[in-house]
Amino acid sequence: MPSIRRVHLFILFAVLSLADARLAYGDTRIASQLLSDGTESVVMHWGTKFAAPASTVQSIALGISASCGTVSVGHLETIFRPLEFVSDGVFPTATPIPGGFRFTGGSASLEAGKEYYILNGIAHGPCAIDISRTLSSDIAQNAQIYLIDRDGMWLAQDASAFDSSVRDIVYSVCSDADCTLQEVPETPDPVIIIPGILGSEQHNGEWVIDPILHTYDDLIATLDENGYTPEQDLFTFPYNWRKSNIETALLLKQKIDEVKTICSCGKVDLVAHSMGGLAARQYIQSPAYDHDVDQLIFLGTPHLGAPKAYLMWDGGEVSPANDFFDELLEKLLKHEALEEGYISLFNYIRTEPIESVRELLPTYNYILDGNSLRQYPDNYPRNSFLEDLNNNVAQLLNSGIEIHNIVGETDTPKTINGIQATNQTAYIPRWIHGYPEGFYDVFGDHGLILGSGDKTVPLPSASFVGVNLTSTSSIHSALPFITQPDVIRILTGQSPAIISQDYAGLDLANLLLIKMLSPADLLIVAPDGSKIGKDLNGQEVNQIPNAFYTGFTTDTEFITILNPLPGQYKVFSQGTGSGSYTVETAFISEATTTEASFTGNTAPGLLSEVDFELSMTSQLSAKTIITLESVLADLERLYALGWLKRNVYKELREDLKDAIYTKKGKRVFDKDDLRDILRDLKRRRGKGLTEQAYQILKADIEWLIGN
Repeated sequence: MPSIRRVHLFILFAVLSLADARLAYGDTRIASQLLSDGTESVVMHWGTKFAAPASTVQSIALGISASCGTVSVGHLETIFRPLEFVSDGVFPTATPIPGGFRFTGGSASLEAGKEYYILNGIAHGPCAIDISRTLSSDIAQNAQIYLIDRDGMWLAQDASAFDSSVRDIVYSVCSDADCTLQEVPETPDPVIIIPGILGSEQHNGEWVIDPILHTYDDLIATLDENGYTPEQDLFTFPYNWRKSNIETALLLKQKIDEVKTICSCGKVDLVAHSMGGLAARQYIQSPAYDHDVDQLIFLGTPHLGAPKAYLMWDGGEVSPANDFFDELLEKLLKHEALEEGYISLFNYIRTEPIESVRELLPTYNYILDGNSLRQYPDNYPRNSFLEDLNNNVAQLLNSGIEIHNIVGETDTPKTINGIQATNQTAYIPRWIHGYPEGFYDVFGDHGLILGSGDKTVPLPSASFVGVNLTSTSSIHSALPFITQPDVIRILTGQSPAIISQDYAGLDLANLLLIKMLSPADLLIVAPDGSKIGKDLNGQEVNQIPNAFYTGFTTDTEFITILNPLPGQYKVFSQGTGSGSYTVETAFISEATTTEASFTGNTAPGLLSEVDFELSMTSQLSAKTIITLESVLADLERLYALGWLKRNVYKELREDLKDAIYTKKGKRVFDKDDLRDILRDLKRRRGKGLTEQAYQILKADIEWLIGN
């Protein structure tokens, strides 16, 4: 629902075509921008003029929330100056009716074919009214703006010279004394969905919304089914959630500007989940805010932070409670840390730094030393971002935005509300503000104090913004799905006709993560033969439902598969450069997380295969697959790269072929011959055989000997 606005008089309405008995119902528009003529405040007015049939007006109904003087019906004439308003009838008596006021006590005779206007308040000079029954709309092409000063003088200017952020007011003009208002179907503002942490990822360098867990897919589909159209009035705002919310807010402004250009409108609605709500607040509470947000819906936003962030910021850890979301976040960030050359997740988070983690730290008292609650900010990791945001929360609350805050709560206390700290020096440089007592123990509470919340955000933190506050039974990640009916009702004023549940039955507690640490591209063949990754023809392929591939043009390359089939996964790596590469795999579930990895050497175009076995018991094991064909292919590729001389290449190729014989119908290697080849490789190392080629062929031959 659009927000209430206060405007300063005068209000002009164009009379629509009047019917014989009950006159026509219509609308006109008032711009939100106030102008000044030097002495008095005036308001831009505009409306398409309509010729009225011969009729007598007995009452007028206006969809306004407060009466402002009398109402006059009149026309424009040139008397002493152009475009002067001439009254044809005054209606002095205002009576409240559903949705506004009815004005009676007068009459106005209308001539056929003339253009008429309704004027509210001119008899009493400038005054103020609340316009609550307003709808967003656009200024029509080539419309005229009409300004009226306190003496009733009209000036016309082209609409393009003024702000196009305008409003509609409903009204009726009637030939009897019982005029009523009809509801005008509302046209909602365009909506932008802002995800939280893990809610965006890059595909070939372009940010897309949650392709891994599909957290927002049902909400987007429900909006689509209930009147919105993607990329016309339904948008998403994926972003790099590792960055500061201050940086993200600048990008959000760019997105809002882009949407306003697409829809030719002045305002948007925002649905912000989790940390996305902090990015929205940062924009709205910043000097860059352009007063272009109409409605803002928070879904589980940590307005005061969340103690979960303390574990990662101070210790480089996630909760030991085997939380699926936390485990996935940890694995993704650990793989990134390895790729960037960091020895630990803690070093990566603190050195880069991952600002979003710091900006989620709580700004209240949550650490206990024995029985004593430590007072923030003394000996706490500070969160100046949230401190500044909440010290200036009045900017949000007084912004005129219609705010709704929906928070989640589990039936039993499962949310980290506090830290029982001890021994601040045992793990330096980690846990410098306090080690959660027993955190690394197999059993116990791990120094974590549980309380109310949605398993991620404590209830007091989510509830900090108390405007239109509602609570629902939901965990944090499920809020965008659970709240679909509420979001639709808030945005449109209507109950949804259809609720999408395409991803409701998706098991979000089992995921296979396979990451390639370059220089190589990745292709996965699942147990049923389905493929995902970069195929041998250099094309991207994805045949696995609910799987995601980052693409091979992105900085970091990985694949995720929700609900993976048990069995053998073939992992093919194709070199994009020379050097060592690593394939890291992890199977993540609520019950356990298992990992396996393989490291080898590669060269441009070199193809290698590693097989991973995912058992029914959710265990992972890795096995490299090398054959005569793959060794010969490696030899060909290394020769083409110029990494071994022609005579060395020819001799090695013949030696490999001679090392094979047939036994019981199968080809096998003579391991003594392979050992001779290995010794020959060592002899030729640096003499017609580069170090890179030596390491690759050595690994191949050693595998054949050992297997």
